[in-house]
Amino acid sequence: LTLFIGAAVQEVSGQLENATGAGSTFAGFLLEQATGTGSVDDANRAQLATEGEVELVVDAIGGANIARADFGATVYLTDGDTFTLDSTGAQAIGKVSEIPEGAVGLSEAPLMVAFQGVQMRSI
Repeated sequence: LTLFIGAAVQEVSGQLENATGAGSTFAGFLLEQATGTGSVDDANRAQLATEGEVELVVDAIGGANIARADFGATVYLTDGDTFTLDSTGAQAIGKVSEIPEGAVGLSEAPLMVAFQGVQMRSI
């Protein structure tokens, strides 16, 4: 198992693994690569960003395009490196915090996302 730098990961039974869609527990983004026979655990450690701001390529909902109105919209993940504004089969990771001018009108674009792992959320 290899977890790559920048991958979205989730916590399952005290271990980190590649994040998947709905029903998972988003923990954050890896800051270093981890390789082992299983998930990242006490025997195999890696640095993790549990909250902050990151640029992610985000898909708009369905056939729609990214719009200025998407500022503050919830961003979801469907796997360790696929992000969307569509909640279907996905888990929430954060909110759109910046929409670059060049992103408006595209079906997917790099957006700034303020994220929090579930262990950091106050709700």
